[in-house]
Amino acid sequence: AGLASIGRPDLFLVIFLLTLMHWLAIIGCIAFSLAAVDLSVSLAATVAVLVLGVIGLTLPAAPGHVGTVQLAFTVALGQFGVAHSDAFAAAVIYNFFVVVTGFVFGLPSLRMAGMEMRRIIVAMDRPE
Repeated sequence: AGLASIGRPDLFLVIFLLTLMHWLAIIGCIAFSLAAVDLSVSLAATVAVLVLGVIGLTLPAAPGHVGTVQLAFTVALGQFGVAHSDAFAAAVIYNFFVVVTGFVFGLPSLRMAGMEMRRIIVAMDRPE
């Protein structure tokens, strides 16, 4: 079902553009997190964090991907000469704001959409 968009160029274009916007937003969040700890790195370093972060998201991880995000930041930025402590600090800021923002906007949005956490949790526990 997920590949059905390939057969519809108009839908594929919309999905592609939304994906591109999402990646640009993540790059912006990474850049702001780095700026928060007074780090100035190249766009390549920021993209490297994004790539390792995406790879890390495919692995089983703790809630909020705590640990995985920090590893992506420290490994990627280490290749660009950034100290592990600085990269880790930026990763904590990134992780905090991305997760908190998701909860702050996500939970009320679910409520406005008519969903309740109790129903969502019960639905997740049911085998298909």
